[in-house]
Amino acid sequence: MVRRFTPTRQYQPAGVGNFQQIHDTKYATRTLAAAVIPGVTNFFGAAPSSDFTVDRYEQGNTLVSSGKIFTIVGILALIQPATGVLVTDLEKIINFCCLRIVTNQREFGCIPFHMIPAGGGLSIQSGQVAVTPAAAPGAQSALGATNGHPARNSGFTLAEPLDVQANQPFYMELLGPTGTPLTLSAAVGVKIILDGLEKRTSS
Repeated sequence: MVRRFTPTRQYQPAGVGNFQQIHDTKYATRTLAAAVIPGVTNFFGAAPSSDFTVDRYEQGNTLVSSGKIFTIVGILALIQPATGVLVTDLEKIINFCCLRIVTNQREFGCIPFHMIPAGGGLSIQSGQVAVTPAAAPGAQSALGATNGHPARNSGFTLAEPLDVQANQPFYMELLGPTGTPLTLSAAVGVKIILDGLEKRTSS
């Protein structure tokens, strides 16, 4: 006698039969002012900017809405320094901050920020070409520095992908040092990028 089992939704793998999926990213951008690095800076918690170059997620505390699942595979962090930012400012953020993931009101993980590059850690290049007055065309600036060039395979890869269901509460926090507060010389933008798959119900 052969027993036949009727599969239930509980055991149907996401993306098989019921879903279509595409490689996608969700991201949120916040600015750290020229002041003491805050103890907590929230990402994905507030309503997103209408500018897709700044934020891209459904709504505050929600990555995706009804009928979708977003599976986070990796995390990247792009630092966007403003005029006047020093290399030591980048060091304060990269080496002394942490990134906390909170989903369904529970901490999913807390990762030292230096483990979440935009593409391979702090990158310092001297002699960057700069825009200069006509009197000195093609002159070079003294120093250019970023936390690496964005590359998916150089970011932080989760040991196990994290499924964020439709309307599931989700946000992330950049945690600054509170024992010994650190001050930034100028404003620094931080963009947290979630690399993964967006799964949608088949039409």
